[in-house]
Amino acid sequence: MEQDGTWVLVIMLAPWRHPDGHVEQQELRVEQKVGSNSRLGQAMRRLDERDAVRVTTAGVTPPRPNFRWWDCELATRIAKIAIPPDLEAAQHARDRPVVVRDPQLGRLVLDRRLGAFVGKRGGPGKRYELAIDEGMSGTPEAQVQSARARVLAVERGYAQILDAVVVEKLPLYNENWRGNRRRLTASGFRRRCGMN
Repeated sequence: MEQDGTWVLVIMLAPWRHPDGHVEQQELRVEQKVGSNSRLGQAMRRLDERDAVRVTTAGVTPPRPNFRWWDCELATRIAKIAIPPDLEAAQHARDRPVVVRDPQLGRLVLDRRLGAFVGKRGGPGKRYELAIDEGMSGTPEAQVQSARARVLAVERGYAQILDAVVVEKLPLYNENWRGNRRRLTASGFRRRCGMN
């Protein structure tokens, strides 16, 4: 909603045709004033996620620093159209999964809704989901590689934190917290505290 109380429809388009004619895969943020809340609801129900639209606007601008999307001037019209063949081909290309096979982090797949490369990590006694934010530029492999050292450092740090928890809390568990359960060894307590 605008400060004057006018409701605004916001849609993100990708792929889309740039005014110079090329097909752009980076998202375009489109805003159109619709008036009231009920008119916003009508506008939202009129458009499905896979619809092709023609946007009438005064111009588009490239992504600002630290943003992933293009912007456009306030749209004066958004109309459904049949999807042109080149945009359909670009959509099929966009729908193909982006997979990175990192030698240390394993298989990561780009989740466009999250804007992150996601995968599973783990070993004996621990398993977790990993999400690495999609970078602003560079190949998918380079983006994952730039985060690799930080991920591995966190994993090393996690092991040290878990060791400290075992040293500090195992006696407390065995003397006060275990109730009728059997006493735990350091390795058993570590497994119980670790990521699964």
